[in-house]
Amino acid sequence: MAVSGLNNMAADTQDLLDDDAERLALVQSVATQINEAPIQEKSMILTPKNLPDRELNEALRDNTLSYFEAMEQSLALSMNGNDAKATELTNGSIRDVRRQLRDQITKSIDGIALELEQSKEDVNALALDTKWWLIGSAAVGLTLAIGPFCSITVFRVVRPLSVTTGAITIWPTAT
Repeated sequence: MAVSGLNNMAADTQDLLDDDAERLALVQSVATQINEAPIQEKSMILTPKNLPDRELNEALRDNTLSYFEAMEQSLALSMNGNDAKATELTNGSIRDVRRQLRDQITKSIDGIALELEQSKEDVNALALDTKWWLIGSAAVGLTLAIGPFCSITVFRVVRPLSVTTGAITIWPTAT
């Protein structure tokens, strides 16, 4: 009987420890998310450049605040021993706010991805345009450089050589 009592006590202690381990994991997860929140906040502050993005971020901020307020209410109810009401709140309005928050975050991510894709296309188009301007400028420059080079060659090299050659060919017949 004493062994059975000790086994029951060990099982109960293990259950308590398992519950504590789950709570510890949840608290660590919340701590990680809280530590990451300022980074996300700064990203949201720096990102909006136009009115729709700013409005989306303001709505996201408001829903985030609502979500944390509702979580605070749920935790307060749970801490006061009203687990049924806390669970009802968590599975009701908090879930709805969390879904709205997730939808807004997804919309924000999709919008940012679309902006990045558009920026990528704009940069590629600009690079292609710049490349053709460079090729065209080089062609015009070479064409303009070849003209003076040819005139110098004709007037300063070929003509004097042909005059000299002509004079040399006339000279033996003249003597």
